[in-house]
Amino acid sequence: MKSANQLASTGELHIDSPMSSSSVDILLAHGMEITRKNVQDEIEKLGHNITKTSSTTAETINHCRDTPPQLIVSGLHFPDGDGIDALITISEFECIPSIVVTTVADLDRVEKAMDDHVMAYLIDPVTSDDLKASIHLVLRRFEQFQELNDQVDDLKGALETRKKLERAKGILMANEGITEEEAYLQIRSAATSNRVKIADIADQIIEKQQIPGKDFDKAS
Repeated sequence: MKSANQLASTGELHIDSPMSSSSVDILLAHGMEITRKNVQDEIEKLGHNITKTSSTTAETINHCRDTPPQLIVSGLHFPDGDGIDALITISEFECIPSIVVTTVADLDRVEKAMDDHVMAYLIDPVTSDDLKASIHLVLRRFEQFQELNDQVDDLKGALETRKKLERAKGILMANEGITEEEAYLQIRSAATSNRVKIADIADQIIEKQQIPGKDFDKAS
């Protein structure tokens, strides 16, 4: 899966929407002070609000318990543990979208986490342009996740459906040369037209490698 840096640079991510320009309350967590300060400076250039900063996973988890932010931007390595493990712990009591700032050396670890608890990642060093694209992407994906959550009985079901949705969007993007947002809108439109859940359309796309039409087989 491409990083937000790559999506923005290739034009696959459109960021000219009200969501990308409104201020977001962000918890910034990173084990390295220099990187944390650099990311904070870049976030503040965009006009977003850093509500808390933390240098340990324990601080990050406690901040989210006390005052949940709208978004978490986190590093991977902390003196007291792993950043992704902290995000998993947080997800057990609060649904908060997250961006992980990582290095090329840790990409495999982060990309595996993209299936569950991380919605985007950025490769360090990051710029305000990278962050602008990534914040927009994550908030949009989180909206989609909340929509999925309304269609299933529990968080685990929503996470499983999100995995299917990401695969289905990727298939449409590759086959039709469209953006992620356009792929999602096609899937949602097909679900509405056929009066089925988004997960059902995603399953069909994964199986048949294309968007189902009006002759969608609900039993398949």
